[in-house]
Amino acid sequence: MGYSQLYCKRDGRSLFLTWQGSLVPAMWRQVKVVFIPKPRRNSYCGSGDFRPISLTSLLLKTTERLVDRFLRDEILAFKQLHHDQHAYQAGKSVEIALHQLVLWVEKALDQQEIALGVFHDIEGEFNNTSYDSMCAALARHGVDYIIIRWIRAILEGWLAMVTLGGLSRSEGLTL
Repeated sequence: MGYSQLYCKRDGRSLFLTWQGSLVPAMWRQVKVVFIPKPRRNSYCGSGDFRPISLTSLLLKTTERLVDRFLRDEILAFKQLHHDQHAYQAGKSVEIALHQLVLWVEKALDQQEIALGVFHDIEGEFNNTSYDSMCAALARHGVDYIIIRWIRAILEGWLAMVTLGGLSRSEGLTL
């Protein structure tokens, strides 16, 4: 088994994370789900009246943030995402993407051109993206194989523990 090391610089300090293999301890994959009532609701009878909050391991969250910082600062510094991609990039949002689209359409109309727009609803697209395609994209960006295996391991095999109204249930999850 090889070793992988993450090196993250922040405020003049360095953080190192070194591990062998890519297993995520079972205890880290246990999630306690707590339901918080949404404000200003007339009733609290439906599932949409509550916001689920997932309480996970502090060590898992810390490791996730180190991996995220490594991907942003080290990997994406050398092989950037497409300039028109607005996800996973600081300073970009849905509002900015829509603003760019409106500017493009206005420019076309001002120049007496035809503007044709095709819109595709991709709600839930991330939820339907296969783990294989995510891992392949990470590999194309030069991410170490051990880190890719670790990311896949945190996506698979979750156990959610839910308590609501005095009833408890544990259920295996596939993200």
